[in-house]
Amino acid sequence: MNSLPGNGRSRIVRYVPLVLIVILVGCSSKRDAYGAASTVTDKACSVSSAVNEVSYEKKVRLHGTVGAVCPDDGCWMVLHDGANVIRVDLSDQIVSQQPRVHTQEVTVEGVVRQKMIEPNSVGYEAYAHSCQEQTALSRKLNPGVVFEAYRLEMK
Repeated sequence: MNSLPGNGRSRIVRYVPLVLIVILVGCSSKRDAYGAASTVTDKACSVSSAVNEVSYEKKVRLHGTVGAVCPDDGCWMVLHDGANVIRVDLSDQIVSQQPRVHTQEVTVEGVVRQKMIEPNSVGYEAYAHSCQEQTALSRKLNPGVVFEAYRLEMK
């Protein structure tokens, strides 16, 4: 028993590809990307992995939750994974594209460096203040480790 005449069925079949395209486009995970082209092929690591000395001076992809962002130019952010925290300095190329961090989760590419953040450096006061506002984060921050990012991705 067929409730649709032959012509009605052909109309439905004609729209199936269109419906599938709409579903696929709507479900795609587009990322906003800023900075240099991606050069790291490895899967993104956690903040806890990045602050480990084994990662120092290596190019890595890092995924974390945004804890704070530079209130002036957006030249740094603080990322965490619940267990550890790292300061991420964004390259001039990223900052010049004026990304607005609109998500909690980001992925950055760059190099983990052992580097002290000087108390009288540009933005240090705002950086220290935003970390102090989030006391749990400030206790986990290692001031001698900085992630120098040349690429920023937001979903």
